[in-house]
Amino acid sequence: MIVRATAKVLTAIRQRPDQLPTLPAAEDDWYLHLAWLRARKCLLLTHADTLFSVFIPDIRVRDLRPPGPLLVARIHAALDAADLPTDALGELDPDTVALAKTLDRRVRGVMNDHLYTVEHLLDHHSIGIDPDRPGITAPDTLDLVHRHLRRTINSPTGYTQPIDAIRARLTT
Repeated sequence: MIVRATAKVLTAIRQRPDQLPTLPAAEDDWYLHLAWLRARKCLLLTHADTLFSVFIPDIRVRDLRPPGPLLVARIHAALDAADLPTDALGELDPDTVALAKTLDRRVRGVMNDHLYTVEHLLDHHSIGIDPDRPGITAPDTLDLVHRHLRRTINSPTGYTQPIDAIRARLTT
């Protein structure tokens, strides 16, 4: 499993980009980006072919050493929550995760759009602002975010929802 990490992720885990192997792009690559939302480090993990995204709030750098167990567990949980098989997006083995530099600007652009969407959802629902409401890590908050990300249409996939792109892969 190839995880193409942005410069922010590499900086956080103290990995120099020039130390990463040069790996060719593949449709089952994953892209990983680090963002600060509600004063917490959060990750957005996006599948290159389907643009299926997994939002991981409130992480610590130690959670990414090594990155495989956390990322694969969260991908499996997101696929399971969407009633999809855990192998729907290729082999996901935590022991074989290889970090590489990002290659596809199209995927990065979609990830930026997805992060704006997450921020909008958090603002619109006052999540993490009102002390009487559950925060960014609450299960119902994550369900809301993931449900929305699975159903967001993306122009690089021909205006197909990520969940429908995965279902189409499963039928071929």
